[in-house]
Amino acid sequence: MKKGLFEKHSLLDHFYREAKTISINIDDNITHNRQVVKNQIDRWKNKEAYNQLLNSLKKLDIAKQEFETTKENLVNAIQHELHIREVQILQNDYITYESKLELGEAWTDEEAVNLNNFISKEFNNKINSFIQYYTTWKYPSLDANPIDGRYTRIMVGGDPLYVYCERKAVANIVRDKFNEFYAKRRLRIYNNLDKFPQNQIGLAVCINCFEYMPLDPIKDIAKKIFNILRPGGVFLISYNNCEERRSLELLSNNFRCYGTKNLMTNMLYGQGYDITDNGTTDDGTWSWMIVQKPGVLKTQRLSGPGVAIKQKNKS
Repeated sequence: MKKGLFEKHSLLDHFYREAKTISINIDDNITHNRQVVKNQIDRWKNKEAYNQLLNSLKKLDIAKQEFETTKENLVNAIQHELHIREVQILQNDYITYESKLELGEAWTDEEAVNLNNFISKEFNNKINSFIQYYTTWKYPSLDANPIDGRYTRIMVGGDPLYVYCERKAVANIVRDKFNEFYAKRRLRIYNNLDKFPQNQIGLAVCINCFEYMPLDPIKDIAKKIFNILRPGGVFLISYNNCEERRSLELLSNNFRCYGTKNLMTNMLYGQGYDITDNGTTDDGTWSWMIVQKPGVLKTQRLSGPGVAIKQKNKS
């Protein structure tokens, strides 16, 4: 991204947030003072002073309304300029992303794995709790961005457990998280989302991936995941929410791509999802969203798996 484009957008965003906080809190005072005058005015023959005070209060009321209108105009003007630059940034993200793919300059295997080193403890714990809650032997699960395999291991209760991974090096890292039997016989790794069974997955997870992609590729993945999920199936994602100042700052040097909660929500609604929950951690650095394919999650399985799968011990 051109440095000037990001700096101008960042400065406008700062102005926009500040402009929304401009206020004068005199409504209660005007109401109280007007009532005091009205309570006293009937007891005086000479009402001139009271009438002057009432007139002043009326002018204050008009000035307050003019202030609010002017403030709203200012906020709208800044928002309009922000939108222009938002479109420019989105276009730039898409061009940069496509050019990197064509030139083979996207993340290396090592860089892709290292991305998870930036995940905070607070966010990691939040995602772990969600996965543990939604994972069950009754339905297959899918890790759509395993990276270092940390979340794949937690999804081991899903039966079977699928993994979407285009990188062989990352696939090997994920396999190494499990014992040999499970890695070869139970773990199902595919390098293409089109190869997954349709309408079967109960839980799909994609963490620390959409932060580095423009909206169109995210939309493509979200659509394919929707087709893979069974009715009532859950999709847990993280994304870059530039409505949070901390996430906006991560656009610098093309580290993350531009996104907002509003853009992501509208896109997911457009794909047919229902939004069930969302939030942020670390002062807005990490944002998550839980969406669901409409319908009731059902299974014909009557009992759990008979054999427990032990995870590989790490020395």
